[in-house]
Amino acid sequence: MHALNTIKYQLEHGRIDYEWIGGKLDETALLLTEVEDGRRLLSSQLEDLRAHTLVGGD
Repeated sequence: MHALNTIKYQLEHGRIDYEWIGGKLDETALLLTEVEDGRRLLSSQLEDLRAHTLVGGD
């Protein structure tokens, strides 16, 4: 998110360095991939926990 905000700021203030922006977009794509990988892992772990949890009873 920080990289995207930085790009937005640069564009709004007329500082357009396309090579720099391209690098930031690549960095952002990599970080978003890491976030998605973490989300998938967490989702899988929560599903495993749900499958092994017993609630209730007498």
